[in-house]
Amino acid sequence: MKKTILLVFIVPALLLFGCSKQFKTQYFGVEDEAIFAPKEFAETAEAVEKAKAGARSEYQYRKIEEAMEQGRLAAMTYWECHDEEARALLALARQSAHRAEMYHPQPPPPGVARTFATVAPPAPPESLSPDKPFAGVKTVPPGMILNSVYFPFDSAALTLTDPDQLKSQIGVMQSKTEYEIAGHTDNIGDPSYNQRLSERRARNLKTYLEKQGVASEKMIPTGYGEGGPAMPNETDTGRAKNRRAEIRVLPPVFPAPEIPSYSALPAGTTIEMVHFSFASNQLLPVYKTALDKTLEMLDGDTDLNLEVAGYADHTGPEDVNRRLSGKRAQIVADYLVKKGVDTRRIIVRAYGEADPFASNETVKGRSLNRRVEVKIQKPGR
Repeated sequence: MKKTILLVFIVPALLLFGCSKQFKTQYFGVEDEAIFAPKEFAETAEAVEKAKAGARSEYQYRKIEEAMEQGRLAAMTYWECHDEEARALLALARQSAHRAEMYHPQPPPPGVARTFATVAPPAPPESLSPDKPFAGVKTVPPGMILNSVYFPFDSAALTLTDPDQLKSQIGVMQSKTEYEIAGHTDNIGDPSYNQRLSERRARNLKTYLEKQGVASEKMIPTGYGEGGPAMPNETDTGRAKNRRAEIRVLPPVFPAPEIPSYSALPAGTTIEMVHFSFASNQLLPVYKTALDKTLEMLDGDTDLNLEVAGYADHTGPEDVNRRLSGKRAQIVADYLVKKGVDTRRIIVRAYGEADPFASNETVKGRSLNRRVEVKIQKPGR
């Protein structure tokens, strides 16, 4: 009798919550008849829509498509009652959407500052670690040029004058980092034709790198047409340097800091480093993310004071660089205060060209020197 009573209640409940035709849940184009789905589905869908709103480049569209595919697979997995696997796939989808949202292609600096890079790009450094204490997330500046390849007039044919120079960097490109293959042209001819030519140059360099062992999914070919000249187009020499394709480092997704607390670190330790574009004090979104990670760690160390130290490369007058480094430091300090750090805990200093992080004789070195370091100034008492 008891079993009969239980069945009377359980069977209608199953019909209502498991098989009812009154409910239909759909995410990422996958439908199922259910009352609800975990909140992670809505969060992931929101992240994808947010990324779509700001998408402008092939890299962003690819990451959004990747997030959508991971979402579709998560939906099918969840409807088959594999909850944890579905949540893991949704986490990957949100990460892909985050990559798309955070990617902001940077215009190359003026031609005068780019001359050294376009003539002979140096080999990548073996390590970016400074001798001084560093406990933060070390980031490669977005858009940093790893190498440049040049093309004949009105041609997308790859003619390497020094193949060994490019091959020497294949090992670096086989890391987890992603790259933009950016094609460019001079200003001779129709702009729409030049746009297509720049795209072909980017694709041809990508194909060559694939044959050398670089994974295709790590490279995003993009054509910039006549935009972003490395040198003025007024001379034959300048136009020759503009007919190029560049291998640019894309910004990474930041890992969480590995240290349990900043309070155990010695005074002077750099806990975060922020890089800036040439002659700019604009705080890029990718570095706001890095600072947010630092702020999460600082929540537990409210008695620590911070030094926000601004730096510049050696391009331009020394007094101008000092002022620019001060503006960069103040931008970072203002962001920290906006996020809740007491302004009395922050000391802002401008060091200009002093204490370079890397050599100023290469374009990569100058990119690393245009920075702000957030340092532990001293423990509070």
